[in-house]
Amino acid sequence: MKTKWLKAQLRDLIELFVLPGMSMFLPWKLCFGFFKLVCRCDFLYRAQSTAVLSKVQGFDVPGLDAQQFAYQRRLVTLVDHADMFLVWTRGRKWLDKFVVTQGQWPAADSAAVLCTFHWGAGMWCLRDARLKGLKAHILVASLKKENFRGRPVLHWYAKLRTDTIARELGRATIDASQTLRSVLKALKSNEQIMAVVDVPADAVAGSTQVSLLGQTASVPKGLLRVAADNKIPVTVFTVGVCLQTGTRRLQIHTLPVEQDTDVLIPKVFAFLDAAIKDAPPAWHFWSEVDRFFLGSRTNKEI
Repeated sequence: MKTKWLKAQLRDLIELFVLPGMSMFLPWKLCFGFFKLVCRCDFLYRAQSTAVLSKVQGFDVPGLDAQQFAYQRRLVTLVDHADMFLVWTRGRKWLDKFVVTQGQWPAADSAAVLCTFHWGAGMWCLRDARLKGLKAHILVASLKKENFRGRPVLHWYAKLRTDTIARELGRATIDASQTLRSVLKALKSNEQIMAVVDVPADAVAGSTQVSLLGQTASVPKGLLRVAADNKIPVTVFTVGVCLQTGTRRLQIHTLPVEQDTDVLIPKVFAFLDAAIKDAPPAWHFWSEVDRFFLGSRTNKEI
């Protein structure tokens, strides 16, 4: 039992710190070339790649063979972890060189709700938003120790990542499990609220249904209801990873003010639908589809 526990910690140490941490010391092009090479090994990020293959079949996404899907999942996962170490050690010149931006952030002195998804690698968008003058607070899940039982290395990584997110935005995070009082206070102060909105409905107090990947999914509605009720503009952004060059592509879309939540929410999640169809392996929540979709077919193999 102890040997199994130690092996699990060693795997987490390698996958979360050792391999992605190499990005601090190597030029990015050289590092990304190494990442592509090591991600050909199927032992890496097995839970995030090979283990989710059975979840994908049955959804309205472009087909990929199992080997290619797993490889791309590993590579996106490794880049996403590496970005935490990169923002520690790289500055504005790195961002300008390796992050291509399409669209514009909302005005820095106006209230806004900024929505993104567990897709791609989003750390550098935080740096970009802060440099453009935004004063954004991000909603984060509570990092309760019991949720990481048997995974102390993963818990350590999660805390470091949350601290890094707060540092990059220059604002304190907001616990997503708390009341919306802090959210409303920030918006009334003409600051912005940022949130990763594709979380399972069973993790939030209120949810609604949308069409996603050709099926019916339950998604959170609380934050977007606040935006609609208070006539706050919503901006949707994603950060994709070019798997040939390692560059990031930040795409920003500001929606017209919408007071009808039932209209606004499908508009927001249409961007997630398009993102997953564009790069299916880049969605980090394939392992959680049973918590999103009603009657999802997740028992088939690719």
